[in-house]
Amino acid sequence: MTLPLLAHEQTHVLDHIRSWLDLDWHPSRSHALTGGMSGAALARLSVKWQGSAQALAHELPELAAVVGSTVVKINSWPSLVRAQAAFQAIPSDYQHYFARIISGPHALAAPQQGYLLIEDLTDYLTLHDSLCTQSTAFAQAATEQLIAFLRRLYQMPPLAPTGDGVEPNRLETLYLCPIEEALAVLQPHGPYLLDFEQDYATLCAQIARLRQSNLYRQPIPYSAMHGDLHLRNIMLKEIRPETGDIDFRLIDLDHFTRAGDLAYDLGELRTDIEIRHTDGELPDIVCPLHQMVTSALTEDAMA
Repeated sequence: MTLPLLAHEQTHVLDHIRSWLDLDWHPSRSHALTGGMSGAALARLSVKWQGSAQALAHELPELAAVVGSTVVKINSWPSLVRAQAAFQAIPSDYQHYFARIISGPHALAAPQQGYLLIEDLTDYLTLHDSLCTQSTAFAQAATEQLIAFLRRLYQMPPLAPTGDGVEPNRLETLYLCPIEEALAVLQPHGPYLLDFEQDYATLCAQIARLRQSNLYRQPIPYSAMHGDLHLRNIMLKEIRPETGDIDFRLIDLDHFTRAGDLAYDLGELRTDIEIRHTDGELPDIVCPLHQMVTSALTEDAMA
C-alpha cells in the first residue's frame, strides 16, 4: 500500500524541487526551444501537458497547478511569434523545468512527459536516501509512492506515431522491467544489439554478482544511485507480491530514451562504485547508503 506524503513532507519536497528547477537554465535557450516548433507540435505539447497535469493532481497539487496554467498559455498561442513570449511568461523558477519537456529529440515521445514532470521529485528522493536526513519510514513511503506513480504513468496510452518521425521508443519500457527481461532484449541477437558479445557476457556476470551480493538482501523498498551517479538515475529494489522474489528495477529519468543507456547503466553496477561527485555538479558526498553499497560489493569481491 502506498503511503501519502504528509503535509509538511510534501512542502519539503516542493521546496527541494524549486531549488533544482533552474540550476542550468539559460534564457538564451528559449528561442531555440520554441522557435522551431510547428503548430502541430505545439498542439501535441498542449495535450501532453493536460495529461501530465491530471497525473500530477493527486501527487503534487501545487506543481500540477503550474502545469495546468501552462496548458492555458499554450492553448492561447496563435503563432510561433507569441510562443516565445508565452514561454517566458512561465514563472522563472519553473522555466528550466518546462524547457526539459520541450527540448531534445525525444520531447514528444510518450510517456516521457510523465517522467520529466517527476524527475526532480526523484532527485529529492535519491538525495534524501543518500544523506539519510529523515526517517527510514519516510524514505520507504516516498519510494513506494514513486513506484506507484511510475506504474500509473505507464498505464497512459502512448502517442500515435507523428508525421515528423517521432515515435515512442521501446527502450523506455525496459526501465520498468526486471533486469532479466531487460537483458533478454539486449542480448546479442535481440532487437537492441550491444557492440560485442563479450560486453553482454560481462554484463550478465555483473548482474549475477549483484544478485549474490549482500546488497540483494537489504531491506526494501529502497532507492540508490546507479550508472553515472547522476541524481536522476535510481535503482529500485522491489518484492514481487505473488512470489516474494526480489526485482532490481533501473530507472533513468534523464536521457533514458537514447539507445544504449540501459546497457551503460547496467554495466556501471560494478564493485568500484564511486561515492563522491568530482564533476562539480554536486559537492562531494560520502553517505551511508553508498557506504553500504560499496561495502556489500567489496565484501563479495574479497570472499
